[in-house]
Formats: sequence, structure tokens, C-alpha cells
Amino acid sequence: MCGTVRNVFNHQRTLSHYGPTFSLVEALDLNTSLAFTEAVKGINSIAHIAADLVWDIDPRKTIVPAVKGVIGLLEAAAKEQSVQSFVYTSSQAACITLEPGKEYHITKDPWNEPSKATWDLPLEGVIPRMLLNYMWLN
Repeated sequence: MCGTVRNVFNHQRTLSHYGPTFSLVEALDLNTSLAFTEAVKGINSIAHIAADLVWDIDPRKTIVPAVKGVIGLLEAAAKEQSVQSFVYTSSQAACITLEPGKEYHITKDPWNEPSKATWDLPLEGVIPRMLLNYMWLN
């Protein structure tokens, strides 16, 4: 198993946590097409479980880089003959806005409509817009 991080030194603790078959590969800029080239070499399965988090009120600065990162990983996977499967995950925030005390049953059907609405909000420094952009991104 291999994990990609921006700085291998800062994530050494994960090596002992995940065991002797886990390794780390440094990917400095997750939004370039070459970011994952080394990480996918010899790998047969990929699970995309996190995105590059950018806190900004402008959705073009949060969502566009996340999409570029996923496309870069997909392109690297497509070029690596050993890759047989690719799993893309997301968070519950893509489906719902969490409310304290409320129970949820998340299926493939709901989308977080209030979060998507942030694209129409002004690009002023508004914290709720940044939070909603983050929730839609994940």
C-alpha cells in the first residue's frame, strides 16, 4: 500500500500505523499531471480518499484544483498497466449539510444543493461561503 503526501518527513508516523507493507511517495503539487506518476508505478488498485484542501471564497480556487488533481491521478492510473481498479470516494458533505442532532441515511440520490448554491454568492471574504465550498468539494 502506498500513500501520497506533500512531505514524506512530516508523515513518518503513518508508516508504523499502517504496517510494513505501507510506503509513502512525495507528490509536491497534486494538481499537475505528473504528480502521481511515481506513486502509481507497480500499483494494482487505487483508492482516492482525500483532496487538496484550499480555503478560499472563490470556488474556482477550491473546486477547479481538486478536479485537476483527480484528473491527474486518473491519467496516471490509465498509463500504468498494473492498475486494475480505481475507487473514488467523497464525503457526506457532497450529499448533505450536517445538522446537529439529526440522523441521516445517505444514499446515492441526495446532493448538497445549498453548497452548490455558493457559486452564485459574491466573492467577498465571507466565511460561510468558504465552508460551503469546502463541503461541496469533499
